[in-house]
Amino acid sequence: MDLQLFAVNYRDYTDKALNKCRSKTVKQIENHLGKVANPLSYISDDNPQKHNPRYVDGLKEHWLKEISNFRNQLSYIDAEIERRSNHDEAIE
Repeated sequence: MDLQLFAVNYRDYTDKALNKCRSKTVKQIENHLGKVANPLSYISDDNPQKHNPRYVDGLKEHWLKEISNFRNQLSYIDAEIERRSNHDEAIE
């Protein structure tokens, strides 16, 4: 499957929407870093797997992969912000 099908074209975003997307992505990264640092606080007490080390390690691995994905997304957002900044400077 071509993953480009799911790529987001940040050039279509308004400046306001792009900045909001950046802010939300940073918050997601921070949230997931908190989950990795203290995974047991994010697992329901009634979950029988809560104290299974393999389960917890699997969750941490999943969250780390999502952090990586969010950081990639953030790099594309920042590149678009930079492109617009350079474009604006060229116009002046």
